[in-house]
Amino acid sequence: MGKFALLIRVSEYPEGLSALPAALNDVEAIREVLECPEMGGFDDVKPLLNPTKGQMQHEMEMLFRDRTSEDLLLLYFSGHGITDRDGNFFFSATKTRKDKGHLVKSSAVSARDVYDYMVDCQSDRKVVILDCCHSGAFGDRYPGLRDDNFFTLANTIEELNDVCSGFGKGNVGDHGTQRHMETIVILIFDCSAIAVLSQFYRSRWRII
Repeated sequence: MGKFALLIRVSEYPEGLSALPAALNDVEAIREVLECPEMGGFDDVKPLLNPTKGQMQHEMEMLFRDRTSEDLLLLYFSGHGITDRDGNFFFSATKTRKDKGHLVKSSAVSARDVYDYMVDCQSDRKVVILDCCHSGAFGDRYPGLRDDNFFTLANTIEELNDVCSGFGKGNVGDHGTQRHMETIVILIFDCSAIAVLSQFYRSRWRII
């Protein structure tokens, strides 16, 4: 079993999107927690700072590629989350831009592409932490993924605690089908990413 994490931080943007300097500290703090042998014990933690769309999409695909069922994967994103006119979620990159107030979709990474990487991945344990605006739109346009119990959303510490209590146990889903792939998607609204990780380790991660 291996533990692999990709920590994406986008703080620099062109005109039309505000800079996010606070994201710098979050990635470093999370990296320390994940690399600590007494806590995360991750084998590989890769920070990706102010990437282009191509760089970001490549590293996201590589995170979920050629994994085993026992690997634990973590994707963390801190930056601007953006939706298009139809409400589809996109991960912004350092050159993401808008035209006449609307997203230029070719300049950002679509959530649909990330779903595809995750669905194709053989790992049974995946965690996505979204520390960005519009994070609630992640998955909204593809309800079938939730219907099939592909991922569980948690947007409060209390919900995260409930989700973690069953993470990795192969719980039976709402439709009575065995969950072979378990993905937790954490939406950060009123707490810090470090608070989220602390709760994770207090509940399930320490014994996985």
